Amino acid sequence: MVNQINEVELITNKFSVVEQRRTNSFHKVISNEYLRGKFRKFLRTVFNVEPVHVIFNYVNRAVRNPNNKNDDDIYLEVQNGLKTRQFALIRKIFATLKQ
Repeated sequence: MVNQINEVELITNKFSVVEQRRTNSFHKVISNEYLRGKFRKFLRTVFNVEPVHVIFNYVNRAVRNPNNKNDDDIYLEVQNGLKTRQFALIRKIFATLKQ
């Protein structure tokens, strides 16, 4: 059997360019009641690794931290908070098994 790689030409004018860097997404979600509700639902149904209130509180706290200037800063704070909290590894294993 011969491995054959076919080169495919992308026609880029068929795609719309989407902004890759967002700067205010977390702020918009947390400051809007409707979007907060949608975010909680997302955390519960799609991102079900931690209890909804835990992730939501980390995001809420990170958004309100004046040192966080953009979504990257907020994401890094949330990620760091989840990694460094007490029993993080045990919680992660339990959440994975629960799914």
